[in-house]
Amino acid sequence: MSEPDWLGPAMDDPRLAPMTALGDATRALMEAVVETGVDLEAIEQTTKEIAAMAERLDAQHRPSTLEMDPIEIRRRFVAYNPVIGKVNPFAPPLVVDVDENGHASARIQLSRVHEGPPNAVHGGIVALLIDQLLGHAVGTAGQPGMTAQLTVNYRKPTPYDRELLVEAWHTRTDGRRIYAEARISADGVTYADAKALFIAVRLERRAELLRGDEESPLA
Repeated sequence: MSEPDWLGPAMDDPRLAPMTALGDATRALMEAVVETGVDLEAIEQTTKEIAAMAERLDAQHRPSTLEMDPIEIRRRFVAYNPVIGKVNPFAPPLVVDVDENGHASARIQLSRVHEGPPNAVHGGIVALLIDQLLGHAVGTAGQPGMTAQLTVNYRKPTPYDRELLVEAWHTRTDGRRIYAEARISADGVTYADAKALFIAVRLERRAELLRGDEESPLA
């Protein structure tokens, strides 16, 4: 099954379609920036145009997350997530499928935007993808939590020129401690795997987290 309806922007939000289109266009721009081989004159002209567009968009900001209620965060804030957010040009974005057994999976082909070592995905991006899928897995298996420990084993350089399968699954729960594992593979080859510990957030602490209280929500 796919993610539940609340894990994303409200479909009746009139800004969703145009903001998604803006995210797609900016994502394409990012790809073009890292791939371009045009002459310096074209680069200088394009830089001026992009700076002007950035100034126009920066004229008015969306509300801070701390000003949203939990429902608004669930329905709209996910659109800006740096891994699955369709509006966020930094996100690939991943489309995650989950099942009731606490298994989450996504298929994605990355690009030179995500390159770290030559011809391979940056290790931080690998960990980012894994952490996101782990969150979906533990959230689907029961009470969601916050990442407390994440150990990533980089088995081989992760390629960006082929479709990758990112998977995560819940393994066990011990009180507020939630355990899960994950891997990134392609064509039967595992490039990275991981084990993680999540801590379930107490109900009374969730509101404090959403308000941005400095005290740890995991205490």
